[in-house]
Amino acid sequence: MHGLSDDCIDFLKTNVNTEIRLKIKFGDISRVSFFSIDELALDYQILSTYEYFLNYGEPGSDPKVTYHIPSISLVKEDLDGNYRSEGLLVWLPNCRMFGTADIDHEVLYVFPDSPWSKIRLNLAECINTQWSPNSSLSVLLRPWIDQGFNVNFKDFIQHY
Repeated sequence: MHGLSDDCIDFLKTNVNTEIRLKIKFGDISRVSFFSIDELALDYQILSTYEYFLNYGEPGSDPKVTYHIPSISLVKEDLDGNYRSEGLLVWLPNCRMFGTADIDHEVLYVFPDSPWSKIRLNLAECINTQWSPNSSLSVLLRPWIDQGFNVNFKDFIQHY
């Protein structure tokens, strides 16, 4: 399934309709459920250069440039009902890594060098990264610079 590891697939198969309680130290998400393997669908996460400019001072203020990064959402529901589940934890098949998308601000954090086994051990931290991005696991995805992910992000640019 788009490069997901066997242990991630096994987790999704094993935890169908299961409430996963997260041991949170920060953030707002404490209970989630995951999609079953059959429910996973390729979609995309939107990164807005304008939002990056507003929130991080880069790369520019053109609101007409966005990146549409292919992704597969893994979290089906925030069981506390605080947030939409879209983007809370995603697999980015082109990057071959996991991430979390702030869909309101259209920014994306990725977890390089973090296989599913590491994500699984740090689920609470990973899912809540967008509210506390100082995680030692996460990096703000900045597709206009080379961050060593071996992906041509220019292929995902959309102009409006």
